[in-house]
Amino acid sequence: MASDNRPEVSVVIPVWDRREALFGAIETALGQEEVNHEVIVVDDGSEPPVDLRAIVDTRLRLIRHERNRGPAAARNSGVAAARGRYLAFLDSDDSWHPRKLALQLAVAREAGELTAVGCGWRISRGGVWDVVIPPDAADAEAFASGAWHGAGTTMLLPQAALDHIGPQDEDMLRLEDYDWYLRFAAAGGRLTIVPQALATIAWRPHDEWPEIDRACARLADRHLGPGSPHSAAVQRRIRAYSLLIRSSRRWHGRRRASALWLLFRSWLTVPRTQVFLDRPERRRQ
Repeated sequence: MASDNRPEVSVVIPVWDRREALFGAIETALGQEEVNHEVIVVDDGSEPPVDLRAIVDTRLRLIRHERNRGPAAARNSGVAAARGRYLAFLDSDDSWHPRKLALQLAVAREAGELTAVGCGWRISRGGVWDVVIPPDAADAEAFASGAWHGAGTTMLLPQAALDHIGPQDEDMLRLEDYDWYLRFAAAGGRLTIVPQALATIAWRPHDEWPEIDRACARLADRHLGPGSPHSAAVQRRIRAYSLLIRSSRRWHGRRRASALWLLFRSWLTVPRTQVFLDRPERRRQ
């Protein structure tokens, strides 16, 4: 536990116009057992503004952006206001098991400053529940394989890691987590997983391919080419994943021909026997 009155963990919940789901997320964050923590809600320009006066709890704080600036900016504002030694992120339509933070802290306290502690999660698609247990990761090639670790809701990070890597890129409205973990991996970061489903993640199909294309261009500028901090193998994975996620968004947007072409290019970049570059363990519930 923290040695003074400061919380040991700061939980950051970014929100933009998800009022009904938000209160459930806050309830599970405040309900964490055996943890000295605070909960920071960042209202990213919701209209009307988020009102939390119905929740009387001194551990809860609200920050507001006057205009919508995107998820990276919301998380960065929460991190800047945080007082804890560790940071945890919770998307506003997700929820946590009551012992999520306690179980992760037991690992984090014994780990290094560049170790992220994740966990498994439950997700429902079409009424069928999957349990996903991602693997540990200790190299950049694993992180480059995709956003398979549920970073928006599952991670516990030392504040020192965020200080070392820097904030999320506020110019990226999508894939900002993926970009941050590529930088984390390049700095020697590693991921340790608590192999239990301690979060419930809402399924969010997206079709915003222009935003995805812009994010992928940003990734290419930062992570690909002669100035890249990554090996050729890691760069191939970044290219393959970028093509894969662009394909997925077009498929959901019913642009099937371009989706299949991008998927084919992804396969050519990293040949494989499944759609995903790496797939964590899944089991049905």
